[in-house]
Parts: sequence; structure tokens; C-alpha cells
Amino acid sequence: MAFANINNLYPKPSTGAGATVILGQGITAPASGTTTAFTTAFNAYSNLCFVDIQSADVIVTFDNQTPVAGTTGHRLYAGTNYTWSTAAAKDAKFVAATTSSSFIYLTEFQV
Repeated sequence: MAFANINNLYPKPSTGAGATVILGQGITAPASGTTTAFTTAFNAYSNLCFVDIQSADVIVTFDNQTPVAGTTGHRLYAGTNYTWSTAAAKDAKFVAATTSSSFIYLTEFQV
């Protein structure tokens, strides 16, 4: 049985090949029901992402399904944050859970 203790990880912000700027990106999940995803290329060295839901609740899926409030996906509440694998962040698709659009920000980390 494999065991992973993530409490001993000390991630640092990813900075890209020789860059000194921390890699992050923001997206807006529109209230119109149109889905959105992170589109900026991820750093090859990133393995964790810190995701912050800032202005309104969103629905997210990771399996290429279209998120739909009340039927398909996970509800993420405004004011919460999550640590995801880079793979999960790449696969995430968002839609606003209500009639208010939401801003979502992501910062990449490497272990």
C-alpha cells in the first residue's frame, strides 16, 4: 500500500524557465451559462495549483462534461480556496452557479 504524506511538502511558486515572475492567471465564469477554463499554458515544472473562488459560487467539472448548476458538477463557494494538482486545474471547466459572474484566480506551485 502506497502512502503519501502531503504535510511535509513545501511548495514554492513556479516561476517559469529563468523567469522571476510568479505564474498565475485569472478567469471569469460568466453568468450567461457559458463554460470557461484556464487557457494560459501551465509551467512544465508546476505540480500544484492554488485556486481561489472570489466573487460568486461556481460549478466545476473535471471529466470534460459541461458543468450545469443543480445537475452536473461540484459547487465551489465564493470565498473558498483549494489546492489542486496541475492536471486537475488543466481539466477544470467552470460555470457560474447563479446569475452573478465569478472571478477565479490560480497560482502555480512546484514541489
